[in-house]
Amino acid sequence: GRECSGQQMPFILNQFPDYSGFAKALLHDIYKEEDLNKALFLHANEMRSGYLDRIEGKLRFVPFDNKLQLGPINSFEFIDVNKDGSLDVLLAGNKFEAEIETPRYDGNIGNVLLSSNKCFVIADNHQSGFVADGNVKNMAVVGSWVIVAEDNSELKLFRLEK
Repeated sequence: GRECSGQQMPFILNQFPDYSGFAKALLHDIYKEEDLNKALFLHANEMRSGYLDRIEGKLRFVPFDNKLQLGPINSFEFIDVNKDGSLDVLLAGNKFEAEIETPRYDGNIGNVLLSSNKCFVIADNHQSGFVADGNVKNMAVVGSWVIVAEDNSELKLFRLEK
């Protein structure tokens, strides 16, 4: 958008005094050809969250279920939640401090992924009791407690029970 781009590159505000002109402009109308030729271009092939699985000595990306793609995952912990001898995963995230033109990313309510037959099953939040739906930045497991740190908020504590 014009506003965010103009904050980073003020010449855009002078070159395009209104939003309509900026919206109709092509990339070459905004930037000089020589600047575009010197620019770093990156390409992303995958935007989903997931994990890497080692199969026959090779790593393979396995995307999480769509339910886990509703917001950023900022923190995760491996712990045997259900005491079955396999490591499960606690996930939490979100990002409330998005740019003014962008809504906050707040669809992640925190999840427990239970290890099951070489895959993960999403536990129901009401059954697990784990709901970390704030602006989560980090988590830690300390003894029988899960500590969830949210930006500009009090710590949340969850007790692990048998």
